[in-house]
Amino acid sequence: MIEKKSVVVQISTYTFRAECRHDVLQFLALPETASLKKIIITPDPTFPDVEVEIETELAFKDVINALNLIEDGHIMVETLEEVRASRTL
Repeated sequence: MIEKKSVVVQISTYTFRAECRHDVLQFLALPETASLKKIIITPDPTFPDVEVEIETELAFKDVINALNLIEDGHIMVETLEEVRASRTL
């Protein structure tokens, strides 16, 4: 008989604002974002800004570290928030 082991994965949801879609695409190109489970990009109807929501296994500090790798990513770093309690899968 094969024994199955369960793995607990912590998923967190974060939101941030970016000055433009290009900044988000730079973020998504990073190897650190391979653990993203979901991303929603909502454009601002008036400005090039976008609102972003992600679900990921990354901890808050790891998301900050990844965003800090983006040239001109300071707006994303400054606006990053965890939007609801983490859930376990």
